[in-house]
Amino acid sequence: MMALMPAGAFLAACASSTSQGSNMSTISTKQNATLTFSNWWGDNYTHYIPVLQQEIGIGITERRVDVSQYEQKLLVELASGTAPDIFLLDSNNNGDIFPAHVAQPFDDYLAHSGIDMAKWNIAPKKEVGFSGQTLGLSVFTMQDLIVHVNKPLADADGLLDNAPLWGTSRFDTWKWDDFVNWLKAGTKVVNGETVQYGLGTLGGVDLGPYGLVAIYRALLGDNGGSIFDDDWNYNETVSKVDEAPSIDAAQKIVDLVRVHKVAPTPGTEGAIPGGTYRGKKAVSTIFWSTPSTYPESTLFPQEYFHLPYITSKIHALGANQLMVSKAGKNVDAALEWCTRFCIDTQVRTLFLQYAAIPSWDPLPIVNASPDGTPKKIALINLARIPGISSLPSDATNTTTYPRWYGKKASAFTQQTLQDALTKAVLGNATVQAAMTGAKQAIDAQLKSA
Repeated sequence: MMALMPAGAFLAACASSTSQGSNMSTISTKQNATLTFSNWWGDNYTHYIPVLQQEIGIGITERRVDVSQYEQKLLVELASGTAPDIFLLDSNNNGDIFPAHVAQPFDDYLAHSGIDMAKWNIAPKKEVGFSGQTLGLSVFTMQDLIVHVNKPLADADGLLDNAPLWGTSRFDTWKWDDFVNWLKAGTKVVNGETVQYGLGTLGGVDLGPYGLVAIYRALLGDNGGSIFDDDWNYNETVSKVDEAPSIDAAQKIVDLVRVHKVAPTPGTEGAIPGGTYRGKKAVSTIFWSTPSTYPESTLFPQEYFHLPYITSKIHALGANQLMVSKAGKNVDAALEWCTRFCIDTQVRTLFLQYAAIPSWDPLPIVNASPDGTPKKIALINLARIPGISSLPSDATNTTTYPRWYGKKASAFTQQTLQDALTKAVLGNATVQAAMTGAKQAIDAQLKSA
């Protein structure tokens, strides 16, 4: 991973920012402005930008950046005053940006916009809030980790006959041990060599540089655990990654490789172009609830089910959010564009087909969409969310967990946990030793922040 600008240096560079931003009181029409927008989504936004330009007159010049370089480049731009008018941020990185006060709050704008705030899948201030202010708007209802299944491989061995698929009475009924047994049934060994894994691309590059951490964080939430003494409010003082819920979550990941042998080692995974799942060497993989990363049109037919749980069904909070730079040339237009992106019916309809579930009033868009993979994945994603689920019984007692990592050592914490999990997966340390070492390193970083 590219070394990030130290948080302290970034905060110091941004400390002189005094811009008060927008006094806009209502959603206007036809701004006739052109704004800059930075994101890492490739050409995905080309589906929506022309729609909004036609409707509200605000054009967009994109600054597309590779995901591996995105945050570092954004930090430098924000610190130097050269940031785009609008930027996309993954909530994993909230702690690196929010304390610098470089983002224009949306609260005044939203209060006078006439938007029905009850229709957001989650209150923006809860999901993108800091110090009592709403610093952005999520572009999608946060995805959950689900199981993506290579249907031809699974069908060859009857693995879907009793799987917890959408539309069956078994939907979302499996627990972790059921999943492990299913993965064992999908793993094939010939003459001592594994020729097919039940689970591929475990925490691989598709999940980003901290792929193992993404899965660990979900299982940690499932176990009722937390990264810090305060995971939600950016008031962390000590880490808790050496406690029982954390150790169990990490052990379950490690056991998939080292005990059950249903998933490949990182070396085996990396030796196959595109990874074991794309390479048809694995029946399934764990990834976010979106059809865009493993498109059926270029890979193979697939099926999907919710990630089986240990103790509690879970739903993540913290998606990718649109944020407005206080130093932008037209803050009012930027606030309008971001808000209209989230609530516009045509944009939301397109967004479901090309990306994910929209964040505002999602269920009507999903229900009105044509049958197919995007709709199926969307309904699976929504199933565990109270008040939105089309299966209310499945959304009872859902546990939510945040995807952000505090404000003092966000990137450091993620990298340290990724290193610890990798060490344990490789067999270079026990889970207990790896996570104890991670706690010590994270706590030292928190103390020095």
